[in-house]
Amino acid sequence: MDKSESNVRIRRPIRKKVQKVTLAIVLVSVAIVFIVGLIAMYFIKSLGEKALTDQMGNNLEEVVRNKADLAASEFGKFAGYIDFLGDYTEEMYYNKEMLTGIGVEINPPLPTTGEDELALTRTIANKSVSIKDPVIYDQMLFLSNLEHVFDPIIRENRDIIQTIYVSTKEGLMVSYDAWSYIAVPEPPDTEFYYEYRERNWFVQGKSTEGVYFTDAYPDGQGRGLTITCARAIKDEKGEFAGTMAQDLSITGIYDKLVDLDLGDGAYVLLADKNGKIISPDDDSLMLKDDPGIDEYVLSEMASRNTGVHLTKGGVYYIYAPVEGMDWGLLAHVPKELVVMPVRAMDQVILFMIMLFVVVVMVVFINVFTIINSFSKKLTDPIVDLESDVKEIAAGNLDKRAKVYDNDEIGDLAEKFNEMAVALKNRIKEITSITAERERLNAEINVAAKIQEDMLPSVFPAFPERKDFDIYASMHPAKEIGGDFYDFYLIDDDHLALVMADVSGKGMPAAMFMATTMTLIENTSKSDSSPSKILEIVNEGLCRKNKEGLFVTVWLGILNLSTGDLLYSSAGHEYPVHKTEDLDYMIIVSENDPPLGTEETMTFAERKLKLLPGDSLCLYTDGVTDAKNAEGERYGMERVVMELDEKKDESAKAQVIAVNDSVREFCGDMDAFDDITMLVLNYFGK
Repeated sequence: MDKSESNVRIRRPIRKKVQKVTLAIVLVSVAIVFIVGLIAMYFIKSLGEKALTDQMGNNLEEVVRNKADLAASEFGKFAGYIDFLGDYTEEMYYNKEMLTGIGVEINPPLPTTGEDELALTRTIANKSVSIKDPVIYDQMLFLSNLEHVFDPIIRENRDIIQTIYVSTKEGLMVSYDAWSYIAVPEPPDTEFYYEYRERNWFVQGKSTEGVYFTDAYPDGQGRGLTITCARAIKDEKGEFAGTMAQDLSITGIYDKLVDLDLGDGAYVLLADKNGKIISPDDDSLMLKDDPGIDEYVLSEMASRNTGVHLTKGGVYYIYAPVEGMDWGLLAHVPKELVVMPVRAMDQVILFMIMLFVVVVMVVFINVFTIINSFSKKLTDPIVDLESDVKEIAAGNLDKRAKVYDNDEIGDLAEKFNEMAVALKNRIKEITSITAERERLNAEINVAAKIQEDMLPSVFPAFPERKDFDIYASMHPAKEIGGDFYDFYLIDDDHLALVMADVSGKGMPAAMFMATTMTLIENTSKSDSSPSKILEIVNEGLCRKNKEGLFVTVWLGILNLSTGDLLYSSAGHEYPVHKTEDLDYMIIVSENDPPLGTEETMTFAERKLKLLPGDSLCLYTDGVTDAKNAEGERYGMERVVMELDEKKDESAKAQVIAVNDSVREFCGDMDAFDDITMLVLNYFGK
């Protein structure tokens, strides 16, 4: 008899024991599964109800927030119209010679004007003001030139804009709308009189800078609840000349912005800064209180917060502020609409529980029929092994299971002992690796914070300066980037502009960036020549450049009084320049090598004249080289196109527009390089 046959005979009794014990385990397992299954389903039901209810609330909050953002965007659009029209009118005051021969006489409102026919009409403040007055008559001819800019705006937005009008301080109002037939002179008058100079929307313009919105009010000509968007206009002397305004229909705003299909009994409302609900009624719109709204919701809306609140009356109120306005958006949703999906889920879970009970009972009956009795108690080795394994599982990895015989239980005990040793060593190894990784992450986070703090990040950077506007941003591809920008006043009349891109990424690039940034700023305090500054900085970098890094740099120094810009480029991307009358154009010139490549180098110095209204854009190749999922580069053409579309806006708006465009172009693709931009708008002294 060989050893293998002996082992087989020794193991056979253990198998029989296991077979007997298995029967008992099956029965116990069935019972445990039954109990645990019921408990699990109950918790799944409870947690599912809560999760689904929370999700519904979050979804409603997201819908209302998006609708509030849309409302803010639309109100911003109308504010933009008025701002544009105000600027255009002021430009007419400053350049009246361009209007020679264009002005025409404007009629008062006529009863023959059709409802769908847009008309430019005049209104006189009172009978003491005469259209025959040379000043009033000249104003009429002058302001008639606005019809061609009024027309496309009101035609595109006729569902919301009721009328656009300009009102002078002397008593002449010129309006453009399709409603003039409802405001005609009463016989024997030949003019329509309206003392608008006492109205809040006109008076407010005398003391308000920029565009403003009035509170909602019932329109005097029966067109429903209305708000007015207006701004003051100034004449060629810079004095108050009147206001440019447009009346917006609350009905149209609701139809386009507020209308949401949330189910029976749910509706969406606008609320003003006083907590009054601007609510649509059957035939008109009116300000009213909603008695179901409690003080908490009103307080949250007054604080311009966003959230979801369930009242004691069983109503969900979802609220969000309309940015740029003193208004808020409020959704009234009965609780039953929110929990309706939860009720359907409850029925499904109840059916599953009943099905589970039936299945478990069938299994239990069949197993009980097969098994007549439980086997005797488990052998001591199994009991001891169970005890030892529990102690090991509880965390005592120094514990070793007892090994009784050379059978399956003995083999299992040895494997548990081997597992305990391996697990202890693995835990020790993982603990060491985790500690090291946490230390490195902490260092990287600190380095990233230091790098972020080195870049100018407070905007507006020079709020007291009116001769220029500057904005910049840097989005690193990794935790620590290699790009950097800088700008600072060397003195009260000279502004330094820096845009740079260090080769490589991570800690070495960050340290090289900090060194370069510091050297440039320190050197510029003693030398005003960009080429000389780059020469000195290059020498300093080459002496301490053991890693072989290099950096492309564009450095310019702008004389804020004259607009003269001296600049030098060390291998950096070409800047983009916009003059007052043209679009953005790339300034192409010969490029010198990057800094850090050769210790003895000179750099060409060039000059650019900036006139008031000019703009300058600096960037790194991370912008133009950004790629989408198809491998297509973003390219310089898209940069110029985005800048052209925002050329009349602030430096911040231009930078954000390009960044958003790059992000949309790349989609889900991760950026492989830092994206850094700087835009300067020069206004002059």
